[in-house]
Amino acid sequence: VINLSLGMTISPELASLPLEKQNTIASSLYQDESEFWAELFAYTNENNITVVIAAGNSNILSAIDPMHRNNNVIVVAAMDTLGKKAGFSNFGVNTTISAPGVKIYNAIPDNKYDFLDGTSMASPIITGAVALLKSEYPNINNKQIVDILKATSKDISQKESSYYIGPCVQIDKALIQAYDIVKKDSVNLTIKDSL
Repeated sequence: VINLSLGMTISPELASLPLEKQNTIASSLYQDESEFWAELFAYTNENNITVVIAAGNSNILSAIDPMHRNNNVIVVAAMDTLGKKAGFSNFGVNTTISAPGVKIYNAIPDNKYDFLDGTSMASPIITGAVALLKSEYPNINNKQIVDILKATSKDISQKESSYYIGPCVQIDKALIQAYDIVKKDSVNLTIKDSL
């Protein structure tokens, strides 16, 4: 499992553009970069490496960053303490899932700790959830992981909303559903082997 808390530098003026213009940028600019990331993430997917990416903190469409346009990665948005989209979090239908990203107790330089905000706080929570799934079920693939995370997560914003973020992870439910899926798959394999 690879966690990426990085992305392209975004001009602050971009957040003030109407969503229609942001959509145009996301669908038309940075095509070479988008193809590069698509090729790289296809490779990681083929090797069952799960890549989890922080959606970004510019309150814009996440897909403006070409790293976030790929279906072979998990793009993580941030929720606030009320269970809503954090004001800074990037958004859009390409955000796969969300996790708490406000007032997260974390390490800072000089051997200290503090409460931090950002999608870089939310992304490691999802990375940890994926690591738990993979540690328990080593043969689980990336599509199964995403399907499980989405199916067991809690909806926190309308898919039709302009500021949609993926549903909120519920790790306990994901682990239970993964068990059911892996158990079912092993029964199906046993039946096929006996035929």
